[in-house]
Amino acid sequence: MTKRGVALTAQVLAAVSRHRLLQAGDRVLVALSGGPDSVALLHALWSLRGELGIDVCAAHLDHRIRGRAAAADAAFARALARRLGVRFAGGSADVPALARGRGQSLETAARQARQRFLAAAAARLGCTAIATGHTADDQAETLLMRLLRGTGLAGLAGIPRRNGAYVRPLLDVRRADVLRYLTGQRLAFRRDATNDDDAITRNRIRRRLIPELRRYSPRIVEHLCRLADTAGDDLAMIGREVDQAFAACAEHAKSQIRIDLKLFSGYNKGLQRQVIRRCAQRIAGPEALPTCERTAAALELLGRPAVGKRCLLAPGVWVRIGYGRAVVGPASRPAAGPVAGAATLTVPGLHRVGGHAISARTVGRAAAGRPPRTDPDVAWFDWDGLRRGGLTAGPRRRGERIVPFGGRHSREIAKLMIDAKLPSVRRDRWPIVRWRGRAIWVPGERRSDAAPVTPATTTVLILEHTDDEA
Repeated sequence: MTKRGVALTAQVLAAVSRHRLLQAGDRVLVALSGGPDSVALLHALWSLRGELGIDVCAAHLDHRIRGRAAAADAAFARALARRLGVRFAGGSADVPALARGRGQSLETAARQARQRFLAAAAARLGCTAIATGHTADDQAETLLMRLLRGTGLAGLAGIPRRNGAYVRPLLDVRRADVLRYLTGQRLAFRRDATNDDDAITRNRIRRRLIPELRRYSPRIVEHLCRLADTAGDDLAMIGREVDQAFAACAEHAKSQIRIDLKLFSGYNKGLQRQVIRRCAQRIAGPEALPTCERTAAALELLGRPAVGKRCLLAPGVWVRIGYGRAVVGPASRPAAGPVAGAATLTVPGLHRVGGHAISARTVGRAAAGRPPRTDPDVAWFDWDGLRRGGLTAGPRRRGERIVPFGGRHSREIAKLMIDAKLPSVRRDRWPIVRWRGRAIWVPGERRSDAAPVTPATTTVLILEHTDDEA
């Protein structure tokens, strides 16, 4: 953390150089709310544009939350950009309506709306980086919020200096330095009245908790920022181990991730925790950070696997135990009861059968490559052997049997399901694919000896199964 007396432009220049936030030739879009931090950031980067070899633009989003005050913020931002001679993009989003429609908090809906707007504005203006005005004080407040809610190492890493296109050149700068810079440069800024509302958790932390903590540690903000840097460095090192572990035990198929429980159980708890968090982010995006409680619940479930059991990992993301594996993915509403009748499978086509989906398509043999040997949810057949007679999918029939591929004798499908540890409540809803009324594939388990793909095959029928109830 640099000393308060050092000019803000020198701090920004040092941060850009030390952390390689920008490079010559970059066009930087500054997220300009009109508040002190964003105004100082825009002016500092504009002042350094020649020294850094960058071009600077600005963008402002009206969230339609604060009525006339928000409109005044937008007008102020546009006028400041015009005065500095930087290109400007303005926009608006009805955040309250978005929050109501999606069942989100105003904060979450506003953040997502800003991200969409800034990405679009950056593309329109040809910007290679998006700069936000987060300061050291914002970093300290973020860490305290996460500690109070419960967090792990990823949460302790706080706000990253760089995240994709986003850069944060003020992350070493104290809010007092920002205000001092604005005064010295005679720069006006807008004040957001909601920052004084103690009903908002972050405001209470800033206005009450941090001043109280300073009584115990006058440099509490600096200490928290150092913790974030240290945790971020450690997380980067751990990330390489997680990459290897994830690649070994997890398979990303369609909208799901399948975890090999035998391999996963051999990892230590810390590595297991990171793999589970990685799964949530792969499914729901980088913002999906499971809480400590949900992560612990998932680890307990995977540590004592019982087929069919499941738990919520993150909003919209569930972990379900299968036979020898866990499935992480979005959950759909389970079917209420057994699937009625059988559906004709058109080729090509996507078919819903209860809580399952089966897609059918044909590919030329040369273009198809090699048939999958490890994915039981994909089956290949010689299309010429099945195109006449009709394909259907429906629930299993009492006593129905199948001759597994490579086998000599038929097996009762019900017993196959029992051997696969498929819960009884799901067996009656599980789809069976048939040709001319004969079972040729139990998705996720076995295919029959019907119409095998051979060197003489010219067209391959590829069937893929998704278990939407996972």
